[in-house]
Amino acid sequence: MARRLSARLFIVQAFLALPARADPPHADVAQPRVEEDHTLHAPELLELVPAEYPAAALAGRLEGVVGLRLSIDVEGKVTQVELVEPAGEGFDEAAQAAAQRFRFSPARRGESAIPSRILYRYEFHLPPPIAAPVPEPPAPPPLIAAHPAVEVQVHGASSAQRQRESAQAVKVVETATAKRRTLDLGELLARTEGVSVQRSGGLGSDTRLSLHGLTDDQVRVFFDGVPVELAGFGLGISTVPTAWLDRAEVYRGVVPIRLGTDALGGAIDMVSSAATRGLSTSAYYAAGAFDTHQLGVNAQTSQAGLVLRGAAFFDTSRNDYQVEVRVPNEQGQLRPARARRFHDGYRALGGMVEAGFLDRPWAKQLTLRVFATTFDKDLQHNSIMSVPYGEVTYGQSTMGAVARYERRRLGGSPLDVAALLAASHRALHFEDRSRWAYDWFGQRVFERARGTGETSKFASDLTQWENRAFARTTLAYHLAPMHALRWVTTGDIVMRTGEERLRLQADRIDPLTTRRNLLHVTSGLSYELHDVADRVENGLFGKLYLYHPAADQVQVFDNTVRRVEHTLTRGGIGDAFRVRILEGLIAKLSYEYAARLPRADEIFGDGALTLGNLELIPETSHNGNVGVQTRWGPLWLEATGFFRRTDNMLVRLLAQDRVHTIYQNVFEVRTLGVDGSLAWESKNRWLALQANATYQDQRNASRTGPFAPFAEQRVPNRPWLFANASATFRIPKLGADNAELSLSWFTRYVHAFLPGWEDTTQPDDTNRVPGQLTHALSVLYSLAGPYRIDLALDLTNLTNARVYDVLGVQKPGRAAYFKITVGWEKPADRIATENTL
Repeated sequence: MARRLSARLFIVQAFLALPARADPPHADVAQPRVEEDHTLHAPELLELVPAEYPAAALAGRLEGVVGLRLSIDVEGKVTQVELVEPAGEGFDEAAQAAAQRFRFSPARRGESAIPSRILYRYEFHLPPPIAAPVPEPPAPPPLIAAHPAVEVQVHGASSAQRQRESAQAVKVVETATAKRRTLDLGELLARTEGVSVQRSGGLGSDTRLSLHGLTDDQVRVFFDGVPVELAGFGLGISTVPTAWLDRAEVYRGVVPIRLGTDALGGAIDMVSSAATRGLSTSAYYAAGAFDTHQLGVNAQTSQAGLVLRGAAFFDTSRNDYQVEVRVPNEQGQLRPARARRFHDGYRALGGMVEAGFLDRPWAKQLTLRVFATTFDKDLQHNSIMSVPYGEVTYGQSTMGAVARYERRRLGGSPLDVAALLAASHRALHFEDRSRWAYDWFGQRVFERARGTGETSKFASDLTQWENRAFARTTLAYHLAPMHALRWVTTGDIVMRTGEERLRLQADRIDPLTTRRNLLHVTSGLSYELHDVADRVENGLFGKLYLYHPAADQVQVFDNTVRRVEHTLTRGGIGDAFRVRILEGLIAKLSYEYAARLPRADEIFGDGALTLGNLELIPETSHNGNVGVQTRWGPLWLEATGFFRRTDNMLVRLLAQDRVHTIYQNVFEVRTLGVDGSLAWESKNRWLALQANATYQDQRNASRTGPFAPFAEQRVPNRPWLFANASATFRIPKLGADNAELSLSWFTRYVHAFLPGWEDTTQPDDTNRVPGQLTHALSVLYSLAGPYRIDLALDLTNLTNARVYDVLGVQKPGRAAYFKITVGWEKPADRIATENTL
């Protein structure tokens, strides 16, 4: 006898007068006009499409309840399906797929049809057990099938769109188009308001990330929720292949507790591309100026809940662009000259493999990712580009693994559980042992004294080994369909040791060989609520930070080792609020009292140019944001005002030996600013325009200490006014029905800024980093379909302007790059593989 499966559908509440979501200009969403008078009438269900009972849930004898929010247009069609009460075990996808095909009579205001949003609960129930076998009659078509469903594309709000419209002060940067071009993630983020990405050169160069004026480790960077250094990318965001990513989520000032981290200026989470059902593969090759070459491959498959993914990349560049320098003439006087960088090469190689299960009865997600990366980098000059180097090199090799587990509605309770465990081993190398001094033309000028180096008075050939473990546990308890408590605890352990192979005194203890351990623990509790109409969202949270450094310090006077350690705690609190004021108008307000714990390089030093300081204490900051998002037809506008008040800011200063640097808590800083973006896209997508700008007034607020004489002056080496604009023109069906040609123009403006304090600047502005206006052109030709080909040509710095960044270091001039990407993908549903708790 055929088993009869049942699913019951309930209408809980109808919300009228607002369209479902206001998508950004790149998504074509109809915005019907809403009449203002007369009585409201809820939509009526005309055609119910039964959902397929998930095969895995059926085999496991599981039942579930799924809460959905449906957006219905003026014709009664379901335009969006949003998950508001997940059940896991495959029920969510089955209910969404069925609801997408429902038909309604539209909601009405009086006699006029209007768009609406209603909340449904879809219940899946198993049939009662059959007492005894009976002869099986011919089975009629089942109400709900007991076999895997034919895959249906569900067009709901994307993860990126849900993030944009959440209460968080977040900017979502999608990489769908960028990964087909040659620009890296650093360049992509630099085109975003509020974000400044300063670079000391070309591919693989040091990158300084600034978010609303706060920089470096004050902004935490993650790759799929794992600290980017632990994920194998020690040089930061610019070295992460865009082909691996789906989007970057930029949290400005207020960091959600789900990341379980400490930060002052915010956080950036780079989210990898979601797995697809079936098989998909892609490969790319890029080449261009300065002997730059990049290539990579990606492959993934998912069948019956099993997912397999793999990716690899290789990057190399000589970075031998021309720069303006000052060299001595025959009389020893410095004169301007033009030279080509000769010692700035970069090589990187990496790969990752991931395997696991998705949407099984016993786990929403259980995956293991194994990765390995390595890079080598030549160092061309000192930090202010005044002294050239000819043989200094450094690099890093990393290997590790990341395991994830997620379970919804544990044991049928309203409790969701997620866990992440990551571990890595890093080897950091630094070598400065050249016998020669070099000039800017790569020529050996004279032989150095024995035992000296190019970067300091002492030659160096060192390696540091770092073992690191990172764990995060998340518990989410659903008090009601729209209310939840969330508890997140994160532990981060760093253990370092090393060796200096060129010690001057062999009988003395090498400080690098001693133990250096660092423990960070961050815990947070939040209360999150939504109203059923999705007008209001609020998240109130508190955080607790624990900081415990411990190191064996070598005593200079008696060559002994002394154990030094201490423990500090800090607390934090915050709130993120969002309200839909009118149709297409969203307002946000957020605040956090945050703390940022010192990192290993700040506490222990890097073994080469930076000394350690175990006396450091955490930085703290008051961070506030107020923002608005709105859309009028094809026009999308977003604006944010922000405030930061930071105490005990960590600053890297010159040490007493005038050679090394050391971090100190010496700064107090006040930041006020505003940024905004404007975007417009024509209805048929043939033309898209975007522009954004950022102004941030960041001042020294210290009244005591070494920086008191510079009170109320701008913090040096921070761009304080910058803007971006772009225009993209698309020509569809050029050469083929599935082809498209897009031409994009990008412009960036950075206002002049000072690398030092205002009182120390020369009257003739010789130390001022000048204002910069640069332009770039991108041509992209794409052939869509199961087999996809993308051809890209990018021309950067078209006017060959002199472009400067970190401390006035010159960046590359005019350059051209080409990229080809080929791939194959079976059209199928996307599977959310990121940790959603």
